[in-house]
Amino acid sequence: MAHFYPLRVARIERLTSESVAITLDPAASGGNFSFIPGQYLTLKLQVDGHEYRRSYSISSAPNESMLTIGVKAIPNGTVSVYMNQNLKEGDVLQSMEPMGNFHPIMSSSHVPKHFVCFAAGSGITPILSIIKWATQLSQQHKVTLFYGNTSHASAMFHNELSQLAQAHEGLDVIHLFTDRSSGVPLESGRIDFQKTWDLMRAFVADDLPKSFFICGPSGMMKAVQEGLEGLGYYKDQIHMEHFSEPDVAPVQKEVPVVGEGTQARVMITLDGTETQIMLDPNGDSILDAALDHGLDAPYSCRGGVCTTCRAKVTEGVVEMDNNYALTDGEINEGYVLACQSHPKSAVVRLTWD
Repeated sequence: MAHFYPLRVARIERLTSESVAITLDPAASGGNFSFIPGQYLTLKLQVDGHEYRRSYSISSAPNESMLTIGVKAIPNGTVSVYMNQNLKEGDVLQSMEPMGNFHPIMSSSHVPKHFVCFAAGSGITPILSIIKWATQLSQQHKVTLFYGNTSHASAMFHNELSQLAQAHEGLDVIHLFTDRSSGVPLESGRIDFQKTWDLMRAFVADDLPKSFFICGPSGMMKAVQEGLEGLGYYKDQIHMEHFSEPDVAPVQKEVPVVGEGTQARVMITLDGTETQIMLDPNGDSILDAALDHGLDAPYSCRGGVCTTCRAKVTEGVVEMDNNYALTDGEINEGYVLACQSHPKSAVVRLTWD
């Protein structure tokens, strides 16, 4: 089953008119809330009598005793608005243990590296954790952040970033505002393909080995990725975290082959119990089918952008509609995102255990 643990809301800090930083205390949770910088929490909460699950990136450093998340209110949103307007210090949120693949390679090596980060809006939340970790790891590391927002007033964690930059000589924070309030052309406007080239040439001219971390709106992320690749950087140097499904044209999938019948037999193992489900390959995802059969399967985004529903296929073949979260290594080991998976063989065995 999906295991949730109680986290007490220790502090709520207003960051901007539309966002808050929520600090959670895991001390009495009973779970393991150690994490790698860049990972996220999956929260379960009740709003107006309905259950919702949402994933929020951790912005604190791994060596901090508390967990901080940043939540920006989405227009007409339910959970984000509730957490901005109604959540109180002392409340308890239910959370799964940290997970996620958006993180640097964890190493104690002090060989100098340059961590180059591109963030926009609430995309700063996982990036901030990575910045804190990198600056604490070694004074020889260099960190450059390009952070896009509408204006100074809308920039989440602006004060904390300023304090970090003052405390660490190797950290450069470059703000870009679309309202052009900076007065500097290079630091105005959106982060797009050309802007990526211009920023890299102006601020990242050293020969240190580089790792790139990108989080923000999907259009910005795609533009930065293409810009970096155009500058000659390799795919395995570029790490991206999606908060929502990218804007891509749907791909026509080949009709799955399931044998003579019209349905596949999907055997799901959860908490040591195997459940058989007959599933139309062209219908619901394996996750939706599991939930419809009353299984307490883990999930959050249901859009292929987080790894909360990750499961392992031990027999048969499945096909994913989208995958914006699993690594190639995980896929080679048989892992899939159940929210995007459909059977492509007559029998499929899949486990969450």
